[in-house]
Amino acid sequence: MFYILNETGKVVSTATKVPNPNALRAVGYTVVESELSMGIGDVEVQAFTSKPVIVAKTIPVLPRIVMSVSPETLPADGKSRATLKVSLEDEKGAPLKKAIEVGFQSTAGTLSQRSVKISGGKASVSLTAATEPGTAKAVAFAEGYAAAVVTVVFQKR
Repeated sequence: MFYILNETGKVVSTATKVPNPNALRAVGYTVVESELSMGIGDVEVQAFTSKPVIVAKTIPVLPRIVMSVSPETLPADGKSRATLKVSLEDEKGAPLKKAIEVGFQSTAGTLSQRSVKISGGKASVSLTAATEPGTAKAVAFAEGYAAAVVTVVFQKR
């Protein structure tokens, strides 16, 4: 794959063949051949002022929130409850025992709490069913952590 860089070193195009790289260089572009075969948004340029090298962008892996729901289906009665359980995992999937504040949101139904302090790495909140049939997306989130989403279905009684 060839990456075409503008005068500031930004990748502006890719090509599988460049029949006349000198023509591009004559108008201010730099042509860099790479073993990578990735899109413009997935690469970055290193050492532009000397010999440019195309490298894959590194996407940081965040610790994450893991959430489960039980039961996944409730009658749409405004009373039944599902339990949302959350835990924390590090970047490699190992459990974390940190104490952090986790927020919750839901597109339907009523949450027992909008946020909880996780201690010992685990916590739970309740989601009370909506009175109308439908689907709720519940989200658990915290700063610096990848969020978690679960679905709860409220069925006609």
